[in-house]
Amino acid sequence: MADDHEDYIYPKGDVCDFPVPEEDMITLSRLITFPRGGRVLLPPCERPKLYPFRPFGKVDNIEWVHEVAVTEMSSVRKVRIDEQFYALKAFEFLCGPVTPSYQAYQRKSFLQDDPFHCECRAYSRLKETNSEHLVVACHGYVLLTPGQESVIRDQGSELPSCFRRTILDDETPVRALFKDWVDTTEYFVPKMVPQMLRDIKAFNSLGIINRDIKMNNYLGGKQFDFGVAWTVPHLQLDNLLEKVTKATKQNL
Repeated sequence: MADDHEDYIYPKGDVCDFPVPEEDMITLSRLITFPRGGRVLLPPCERPKLYPFRPFGKVDNIEWVHEVAVTEMSSVRKVRIDEQFYALKAFEFLCGPVTPSYQAYQRKSFLQDDPFHCECRAYSRLKETNSEHLVVACHGYVLLTPGQESVIRDQGSELPSCFRRTILDDETPVRALFKDWVDTTEYFVPKMVPQMLRDIKAFNSLGIINRDIKMNNYLGGKQFDFGVAWTVPHLQLDNLLEKVTKATKQNL
């Protein structure tokens, strides 16, 4: 496996401006056939995979309360559905140029490293191992309708217009996750450290490598962001293991 494959690059605006032909781009629409019915699990790669919040991946009766935060790759809003409050995290689009000789590698890496997919895989692993008590719970994904997407933009979101959607992803819906709404401003206090360390060890034992551990990713002492987490099986972890094994043999 080559070590010098190109990293993925985010588009700078509404339209991807890479100096490469369209046929040489990796985009969501070229990797995923989004569900039109049934309980389709995402992402479309090796398990773990996450169920939709409701069948068909659509939720019609979202009451939008207010925007909570805007991160590098997402927007978080407080919403209400059937008298229940949730945190809805909507993700930007990701795309990048294809290096022809590494195309298969890049496609698999893309599916595992996209922030939405990282969260889907981590939360699914927590669910299948009955470990959701360790985190702020996630209740599944949703594919936003054009009208719902417009509400997010019109209500003051600082995200780039169209969520950095490229021309190639014009028909692709915005993806989002429903998580528990935690009504607290207590992100982190020193007394939480021992429990946080125990939780990190628990994540590792479950095959979840959380690569973004910081106090802003905690609410009430519980982790709520897995946007860059690696969950086994994972291509990058396999590559690291291969390198470590090779280096160990060379040093014997």
